[in-house]
Amino acid sequence: MPAVSSAQEPTLSVSSFTVTLPDWNDIVNGAVKVLDFNDRLAKNHFMLYISGCIVLIFWPEIFTWPIRLCKAILLFPFKVAQTLVRALGFGNNTGIERDSLAAHYHRNNYGGYIPPDSYFSRLQSYGAREIYEDGEQVKIPFYARIFQICVVALLVRAFLL
Repeated sequence: MPAVSSAQEPTLSVSSFTVTLPDWNDIVNGAVKVLDFNDRLAKNHFMLYISGCIVLIFWPEIFTWPIRLCKAILLFPFKVAQTLVRALGFGNNTGIERDSLAAHYHRNNYGGYIPPDSYFSRLQSYGAREIYEDGEQVKIPFYARIFQICVVALLVRAFLL
């Protein structure tokens, strides 16, 4: 096999790029464009616009749906793992379930003692922990309240157009 010379070795080059930060004029121009689009939407589709604003005012938790969806997607593997641990017999706030695989392992290997920081104690703790409660009360975060106030302001603006 012929030897490879150093001139034939592949090289990796990375080109640089420039990121420009907006100044106040760019921010103001962007806000003006957003308000212009909002005004056109309010004028051309008044009833739909008003209906959407009313929904967002009375149900501000809609603003939290994307974040709750991301949370559910990110926690899904942990929830599956916890379900498997609980299926082995490490119960939910009940300790080790009777006649389960975990109970037989506990009886045969540990007797009545569980060593601290053992895998068995960690699985028992993980099975008892609540990762994500599906029926939890939705608390409206601060940013959703701010969006709600903005929607009220936009609704008032729509009536003044």
